Amino acid sequence: MAPMTKTIQRTLSSPCGRTSLAFCGPLVILALGSCAEEMADEAATLAADSPQVQTEPQPDQLPLPEIMVDLERDMAAVGAGLWTEDPQVIAAAARRVAEHPSTTLEYRQAIQEELGDHFPTFVGYDEDVHDAARLLAERAEAGAPIAELLELHHEVARGCVGCHTAFRGRLQPAMDRLRANEP
Repeated sequence: MAPMTKTIQRTLSSPCGRTSLAFCGPLVILALGSCAEEMADEAATLAADSPQVQTEPQPDQLPLPEIMVDLERDMAAVGAGLWTEDPQVIAAAARRVAEHPSTTLEYRQAIQEELGDHFPTFVGYDEDVHDAARLLAERAEAGAPIAELLELHHEVARGCVGCHTAFRGRLQPAMDRLRANEP
């Protein structure tokens, strides 16, 4: 039997353990509730800190590592919006994911050279992420239930993680070489 299972069984078999576990649920809810306002502020900060939210026009193309940093920040903002059940934060961050800039020609060529016949799969992952993020933004704007938005967030993340799992290890050396040549 796993050590955690034994600990839980021991706790449940003790009268004090059952009592203390009975209080855990309400305490967790109380703790999360008190954090909700803080999380909403943090979600707004994450969204506002994203370079894609600036009023100045953004470049159409960025180096892939910069795009990834922005996507990470925007996915965190979607997550924060889900935690705080704020559809405006979810929609804005998902829209930024859906409309992220393309990578520069230099990075695209390096990716194509490294992946060869697998490049269309890489592009397919990118299209899946764009489509899922666009749908997430639309459904959040339409007031869809949080459970549905969470499922759509999962679809976006699945595309991100799928691409990373399939290609990150292969592409990292090429990205490092390109970054070393940048000013």
